Amino acid sequence: MKVRPIVMSLGMAAVLAVAATQAQTPAKNQPMTTQLQGFNIVLVLGETQAGGPAPTEELPAGARKALADMREFLPYKHYRVLDAQWISCCAGAPSLSGRLRGVVGITGPKGEVNVVHRVFDFSLSVTGWSAENLPVRFSLGLHDSSPRGHALDAAEQEQRRANLQDDLRTMTARLSETQRRVQAGLESAVTLREAEDRYQQVERELEAVKARLAAAAGASASPIIDSSFTMAAGETVVVGTSRLGGDKALIALVTAVRRTGSKD
Repeated sequence: MKVRPIVMSLGMAAVLAVAATQAQTPAKNQPMTTQLQGFNIVLVLGETQAGGPAPTEELPAGARKALADMREFLPYKHYRVLDAQWISCCAGAPSLSGRLRGVVGITGPKGEVNVVHRVFDFSLSVTGWSAENLPVRFSLGLHDSSPRGHALDAAEQEQRRANLQDDLRTMTARLSETQRRVQAGLESAVTLREAEDRYQQVERELEAVKARLAAAAGASASPIIDSSFTMAAGETVVVGTSRLGGDKALIALVTAVRRTGSKD
């Protein structure tokens, strides 16, 4: 199997490609439609901290080789399969789509990145055919199963943010009054520390709500991966990565599966 990884990070205008093996040229008279059985799309979570004794054991062989050949560009040591989708094709120039289970990164109040499971929509279109390669475009974005539900959730978060901001304003005034009373000897230092702890707790909750709102707004703006590339039957391509924050990234791989019995 030929493996040729391509990486496109979120926001990058250019696609970085690295050849892993030397491709064999298909017979000139054998169109790609007769060579290709379908596509296998795999979504994996990459982490810089190894999570087990065999970090890539569960990956398909082509995906393992593609990621290994990209180790100069991908700093991740552990790869965990999140989901995979098989799509049969092909007739003419197909446009294929489906869903994959993946994750998003939510920044917590202390700057930590929490991984949350979400559903993604993907589309894969072949824009032409030849005897040698397939021009392919692949995109991946968050699935919006219930726009009304998402709108209600966002409204609730906005209301929570407003309430927390009101609480902070009230607590700021109370904290100043407590500090004055402690200095006058009317309250103990323990009372002041308790008031400061409550203030910091509400402040952390407010930052967490703001982070969730920002993540939701950014996620719905555009696909997290959108890449165009060429590939041949039998190739596995690392089509893109999306940084989740911290030491994690979402990585998509596409394999063009050769039809049984087809020859180069």
